[in-house]
Amino acid sequence: MSGQDEEYWRGKARGLLDRIAATEQRIEAKKDEIKKLGNGGFDITTGMKDNIAYIQDRNAQLQELEKHKADLQKQLDELQDEGRKVGAPSSWFR
Repeated sequence: MSGQDEEYWRGKARGLLDRIAATEQRIEAKKDEIKKLGNGGFDITTGMKDNIAYIQDRNAQLQELEKHKADLQKQLDELQDEGRKVGAPSSWFR
C-alpha cells in the first residue's frame, strides 16, 4: 500500500472530519442567530468612530459556511478516492 498505513489515512481523514464537524456547528449557530435576529442587521457601534454603519448579511454568511463545508466534503471524497486506489478500506475514512 505504498507505505501509507491505516494510521496515515485515518489521520488525514480525521483532520477533514473535524473541520467538517466544526463547520456544521458554525452553520447551526448561524441558523439559530438568523432565527433570533433575522437575516440582516446594522451594526452602528463597530464603525461609530469612522461614521460607518456595518450591515450584517447573515444569509450570505450562512451560504459561505455551507460552501466551505461542501469544499471540505469534496476534499474528503478525493482523499477517499486516493485511498481506495491504493487499497485502503473505506472504514479508515470515517
